[in-house]
Amino acid sequence: METQENETKIVYSNMVELTEEMKQMPIEKLADKGMHEKSIEVLTKIGIQTLGQLLATDTDFIHEATLRVPYEARYSSIRKVIMGMGLFFNDDHLRWENAGISDEIAMIPINNLDLSPHVKTTIAKNTCITYFGDLLTTDYEVILHMRNFGEGPLVELKNYIHSLGFSLPNEEITMREIKDSFKAKGIPMVGDTLELDTRTSALLYRNGIYTIDDLVKCGLDVYEIIGMGDVKRKKLATALQAKNIQLGAPVVLPTGTPVAIRPTEENINKIREENLSISKRIDNKEKLLSEYDKLVAERNNLILREQKLDEEIAARVALLSSQQNEEGSNYGRK
Repeated sequence: METQENETKIVYSNMVELTEEMKQMPIEKLADKGMHEKSIEVLTKIGIQTLGQLLATDTDFIHEATLRVPYEARYSSIRKVIMGMGLFFNDDHLRWENAGISDEIAMIPINNLDLSPHVKTTIAKNTCITYFGDLLTTDYEVILHMRNFGEGPLVELKNYIHSLGFSLPNEEITMREIKDSFKAKGIPMVGDTLELDTRTSALLYRNGIYTIDDLVKCGLDVYEIIGMGDVKRKKLATALQAKNIQLGAPVVLPTGTPVAIRPTEENINKIREENLSISKRIDNKEKLLSEYDKLVAERNNLILREQKLDEEIAARVALLSSQQNEEGSNYGRK
């Protein structure tokens, strides 16, 4: 992601410089910043005494430690307080750095971005995203499946992010962007050319058939597309007949009308690449989840071993103390 010459477009950041004095702040003082008392209690129990220690602690560890406390005291609330102070966890810094995002850019509140109220509100309601860095490191599919977030808001969000020199992870092109691209090139799309209804047009577009040329190259196989029921078949056949177009025959268009050449093989390769990309993302997420489970299990075993050792040490200390008391008693009788 490129950030040079684009940062000036972004409104002010919430970040403040972490001083040594702030690092030494007792964890109890965070109650004055709005942190829930149960959060402070849990953090104290896992050995976190200062703000500096908190920021350096593995966030997965904090997340797991706060799973069984009231919702308002869990990790997300702790992080909200920390970031509200203009600070962030070391884990956040590494995540942003790996994505090519500076801390200052990442700490810009979503509400400060030049987005419509609907986009900001929808993001706030459906996710824990409150800062630009969180947005830029959220997978595109998560954004895509947010409730009440249609294609219009999605295009608005993408266009704004692109104008700043960034993009979402695993970002894909939307149908609206495809249509705008064809429109900019002056290439008529098959739905417009044949005056098809929205549903039939959408079905063709989903299968990579964007122009009359694509449709003719697909031939009679178009009628076998999944979702092409009797009603859509009839509408498509009627539209083709009205335009005197036969599937499988060369398309003759008026002189000067641009034609998009999109071979069927290209569409197949595109879908194959998309499937491969999705498969790789799934494999990566499964590996991360498996690694996480292994690490958690390993840490739990270490904790149990430590507890057993503590119990054994305590038992030996008690035994030694008992022996010393017995020896003292025997010496007194002598």
